[in-house]
Amino acid sequence: MKNLADITWNQFLIRLFTLLGGGLLSSGIIIGIASNWLYLTKFEKLYAMQILLVAVIGLTIWLYRREITERLSLKTVIAEFLVAVIIGGLFILLEQVYQTGADIWQLFALWAILQLPLLIVLPNVVNILLWLVTFNLALIYSLPDTKLVNYLFQLFAANFILLLMVEFLLLRRIDPYRVIPRLLLLWLAVLAVFALFLGDLNSRIITLLLIGMVLLVLAFWLYKREKQIEQAVRLAPKLAKKRVPITLVTMLFCTLGIANFMIIQNEDILENGTSIILKLESKDPNSGAMQRNYLDLNYVLLDQVNEQLPNSGLAKSRVYILLKEDNGIMNLCRIEKQPPTDFSGCAENIYLPIYIDEYWKLSLPSQQYFFPEEKAQYYRQAKYAEYRFKKGKVLLARLLDEHLMPL
Repeated sequence: MKNLADITWNQFLIRLFTLLGGGLLSSGIIIGIASNWLYLTKFEKLYAMQILLVAVIGLTIWLYRREITERLSLKTVIAEFLVAVIIGGLFILLEQVYQTGADIWQLFALWAILQLPLLIVLPNVVNILLWLVTFNLALIYSLPDTKLVNYLFQLFAANFILLLMVEFLLLRRIDPYRVIPRLLLLWLAVLAVFALFLGDLNSRIITLLLIGMVLLVLAFWLYKREKQIEQAVRLAPKLAKKRVPITLVTMLFCTLGIANFMIIQNEDILENGTSIILKLESKDPNSGAMQRNYLDLNYVLLDQVNEQLPNSGLAKSRVYILLKEDNGIMNLCRIEKQPPTDFSGCAENIYLPIYIDEYWKLSLPSQQYFFPEEKAQYYRQAKYAEYRFKKGKVLLARLLDEHLMPL
């Protein structure tokens, strides 16, 4: 394919709209599936995504080996782009299934890291821009303040430095001023990412799908206007022919290895971890805690903790709650600022990590329970939540009724 600095403005728009349209449309589909795909078991979801990843990587290798001796078309780029999207979808699905409480920026950072091998062996504008979006989301979610407007300059500076590195260190050409409109367009794309944080989940999904389809239509229209898209014929040496499949297969094993390690680790906690049963606060039907396909879990324990915390000094930090049992239900024993080692007077070898945000809101790793929409009335009878704890990690296992029977 042509170098980014060598293509015309029309060709650049075709690639950009194809990327943004495909990316937003794919994101809308993934988010829609993730929020409604509750009729399948967790293993059906997780392994279906992994099988899809294997299939698309196999398709990418096949397309690359076929096209490298002919013409490197957009087919390989599209397949490569789908590989990157599916990798991100796999780890987002893992977090939704197990609700480990991991910071969302860590998921996007891991996604960005796993995309790098693709960019090294098959660099193209589509995956570079996807990586930039992933990089920006990791930055945004890592910010200590939820008011993103306070960090617009830092975000712009980070993107500007990346653009300089690519445009002036790698892609310097005769006409340096062509970067200006593309810089402005990139900045508009960053601002568009901010806009996607507004509204509820359903409105975001609809926004992603609509914008994605519009941009894909624009890309197709520009493509049809372009009478000829010149494609570079690149006859790679034998080493290059082997490098791409080897890198893709290695990346596949790394991705599946990390994902399945996380699955095995989390399943071990759910199967063999120590049971911790917490009482839920009584739910007002009009409180908004019960949504169409999930339940916001509010715990009596968090009220007990809030009453015992000092008035200042702990915002944006984590505390550790030691527990004591009362008729099978866990209540507050005492609060520690570090992972505890002394459990005297409390339940042995178990504790709960609680995060305190900048607005003094307390939260456990899992505070939402997902279910199919028609089961909303059934889960209204939940009175308790059962966690499982092992080696410092805690996961929400299930909800219980008033008789401590699983729902």
